Amino acid sequence: MARFRTWLAPGTRLVILGLDRLLRRIYGIREFWTDPECILRIARERSPETVRLADGTLVVKGAPGIGLHFWNEHIPPIDPAGPDLAWGLKFYRRLRKSLQVLAGYLKNNNDLNDAVALWAEVSFPAEPGLGRYTRLLEAFGFEFKPLPPPEGILGRVGRFFQHLYAWALIWTFNPPSLRRKNLFAAERGRLWVSKAELLRRHLRQ
Repeated sequence: MARFRTWLAPGTRLVILGLDRLLRRIYGIREFWTDPECILRIARERSPETVRLADGTLVVKGAPGIGLHFWNEHIPPIDPAGPDLAWGLKFYRRLRKSLQVLAGYLKNNNDLNDAVALWAEVSFPAEPGLGRYTRLLEAFGFEFKPLPPPEGILGRVGRFFQHLYAWALIWTFNPPSLRRKNLFAAERGRLWVSKAELLRRHLRQ
């Protein structure tokens, strides 16, 4: 049985990697910076909901915007004992640099002029919960808004597979981060920031 699991894991990871590449192609997810320390990719998307952001920006459902997607291969690997201060600092620096480069990219690319805001779907484990990350999110200008409850059985099934796919990606790219976490009990939502706020905070002069 142990030998079977040893054989199965690499094959399963290859399948998930292939699916990840396929979905990136389907949804037009692309790189804006190829440096190994860049931990974000982007895609032109339409706003999935109507939200009012803290700076007053109204994002109407269907408005043009930019979806943010983590570049999983570039996320710093977590030690089997769990994330420590050194890992947190490395992640913070990579995210800050990625947002700075992204701000310059948005400033200089006319094909993204119509983008109103940027957003990313994320999950925060029930323990320690969202509160642990609040100051970090605020420092980068992001607002967290929980996903609305799924509607009907199809919505619940879809939400289940969202959680399952998120778990599969973490298991493939950074499995130690799953220690003592129940991803299916995670608080799932979107991080939002207006394009104007992103440029104000992160565009280097």
